[in-house]
Amino acid sequence: KYIDDIKNKNFSMLTLDFRLAVLANTVLEDFFIIDKNLTYYFQDNYGESSTKFKKFGINWWARRNQAHFYMRYIARKYNITYSVNLDFIITRFIVSFFR
Repeated sequence: KYIDDIKNKNFSMLTLDFRLAVLANTVLEDFFIIDKNLTYYFQDNYGESSTKFKKFGINWWARRNQAHFYMRYIARKYNITYSVNLDFIITRFIVSFFR
């Protein structure tokens, strides 16, 4: 049912786990955090997350902006209230300078 929302190419900078978390939290209302390690992963200091999305770099802000628009897209599609907040406003303001 949600595969098109997960595979939506308009949000290419967003990771699969982020999209799943948004859907689980907003649409399914079945999201919670547990204090347990369920998996381990290798973090590569030269991988995409470390090089392409350096904190506060242009791509970091662009991905953050895309995340806000993904949440708005999901909210509209499933008739859920989404309020614009200060983070959204600041992110849009910063991204507008990089365009």
